[in-house]
Amino acid sequence: MPNTISLKNISFKSNNKIILNKISLTISTNKITVITGHNGAGKTSLLKIMGNIIVPTHGSVTYGDITDLNKTAFSFQEPVFLNRTVASNLEHALICYNGYYTQKYKSLIQGILSEFNIMRLSNMIASKLSTGEKK
Repeated sequence: MPNTISLKNISFKSNNKIILNKISLTISTNKITVITGHNGAGKTSLLKIMGNIIVPTHGSVTYGDITDLNKTAFSFQEPVFLNRTVASNLEHALICYNGYYTQKYKSLIQGILSEFNIMRLSNMIASKLSTGEKK
């Protein structure tokens, strides 16, 4: 079904604690859906899995006909930055995405800053930028 988000047998474990256990559901993307539960029930973990922010321990998520979640992205309405420089925030994102640090990031970051014509912002604290600069 093209306008759905489907979770099949989703399980998630963190620090050896089972947070979600074999959850299956299909949500229509053109309807309002409410997820409720007590504190610690796993609501946030479920939403993070649906948003491709964290990876489930077991199970699969599909967005309509898309099964390869590497072809999807998640974008916050308001940018989220660490209290670091713009360059350091980009470096942090690369480390989180790839799981490691490499010296190649320095030239990649310079290329990104240059491509978007924001080299002048490189050493500024990202959280202090104007709303337009953050976007």
